[in-house]
Amino acid sequence: MLSHWSVDGTDRRHADTDAPRPVTADHFRERDELVDADSDNFEFRIRTIDEDRLVGFVAICRVEWADRHARLAAGIGEAADRGRGYGGEGVSMALRYAFHELALHRLSLDVTSDNERAIALYRKLGFEQEGCQR
Repeated sequence: MLSHWSVDGTDRRHADTDAPRPVTADHFRERDELVDADSDNFEFRIRTIDEDRLVGFVAICRVEWADRHARLAAGIGEAADRGRGYGGEGVSMALRYAFHELALHRLSLDVTSDNERAIALYRKLGFEQEGCQR
């Protein structure tokens, strides 16, 4: 499913600041194995409760343990699943995990300026804009 989402160029540019490119399911499997063995990255899948259907992901990555800082990444794959609260709930749970279980002090993220829905969510959850890359 994640490889299917990576092909959608329309919304793919919101998911990553790197150039969009299709990736295979094997790529994601190999990546998951590396993440599972890495103590500096924590990835979670967002699934619906009623159907147990995969709708997105949230990740706490590049943890700097000495500084108690990490990066946050999140995304909902299908346009039809956006705006239904899945991302907000997933990010909220990741924030609780990061601050209460991992004892981090700071999380940062990148979001494209035209992704108004994500910006509104992050502000609602307490994130503040500190800069703008051009």
